[in-house]
Amino acid sequence: MLRDLYAQEWEHFRKDYKKGFWIVTFVALVTAVVFYMLIVKNPQTVKELLTTLTQAFEAKGIKSGGTPTNFFWSIFKNNTQATLLSVVIGIIPLIVLPAFSGIITISTISILLASVAIQNQPWIDILVYGILPHGIIEMIAIFLSGSVGIFLSLTVFRRLFSRNRHQYSVKNAILQSLKTYILVILPLVLLAALIEGYVTPILIHKVV
Repeated sequence: MLRDLYAQEWEHFRKDYKKGFWIVTFVALVTAVVFYMLIVKNPQTVKELLTTLTQAFEAKGIKSGGTPTNFFWSIFKNNTQATLLSVVIGIIPLIVLPAFSGIITISTISILLASVAIQNQPWIDILVYGILPHGIIEMIAIFLSGSVGIFLSLTVFRRLFSRNRHQYSVKNAILQSLKTYILVILPLVLLAALIEGYVTPILIHKVV
């Protein structure tokens, strides 16, 4: 039963999500690289952005110094909300909207790496030990949620404006999107939060 469900999800990815997934991934990565190159040349800008980012994290309850469990739950809650929003916002037929979460999230990594770079810290080690272990899984979840949102947005758009509008079911698209969120995206978010909360702090102590 479970195997059949995930086989269906793989087919949905190949048919409905894959193109959007790679588009969101490409745009987000290019944006992150360009953003990093622009800000790393201006230490004052990096410091201001890092302060703003830190304040935003703290406002969401994401801050260092607490217990790993509290940190895990705050990360899990925040990323659950972000990925769910990327999917749900697809109900609005503006196809670019679901991609914003991935672009914004990966831009925060650019700020963190730029901050490390201007302090002459081993940014490669911090990237490998402090970001990638959880970051790869987290980014997959975020980019996938964006592509699911794009699929939903396209379906709504086609239902409203396509000549063959009756071939598209918004209800079925919503149910499929929520199913993908529960079966695929949410477990990825959970796994990434577990690694970030309990494993990443141990790894980062090796280089900091």
